Amino acid sequence: MSKASSPLLLVEDGPLTLVSTQMALEHEGYRVVAARHSASALDALAQPVCGLITDIRLPGPFDGWDIAREARARWPDIPVVYVTGEGEEDWPQKGVPGSLILQKPYSAGKLLATVEQLIHDEAAAHPEEDRRSSH
Repeated sequence: MSKASSPLLLVEDGPLTLVSTQMALEHEGYRVVAARHSASALDALAQPVCGLITDIRLPGPFDGWDIAREARARWPDIPVVYVTGEGEEDWPQKGVPGSLILQKPYSAGKLLATVEQLIHDEAAAHPEEDRRSSH
């Protein structure tokens, strides 16, 4: 059974990282919509998602910061996890409020713990929505 009523959106341009992360999330019961570039990520946001995990550096005209801002414009409380292989000193200024950042390489366990924390925090902040979903 899925852990959420809507899928997570996973945006990652590295094919191996995309596949391994998607498999880890699905193994834990999440439904995942995967996108390898910004255009497909924006297309995926046409449907509701329960959370966003996005690489910051992406091919295409938009980066992970842009994808997160668009997701928050559609769903103001959507949990966001940024992942990056580079130092991101400007993350507090560019990232959406309440988001977290993971440095690559990260373990599947660390990613899953971060996703669980954000989704749990979101459900606690909106208990009436939690009762309608299958978190």
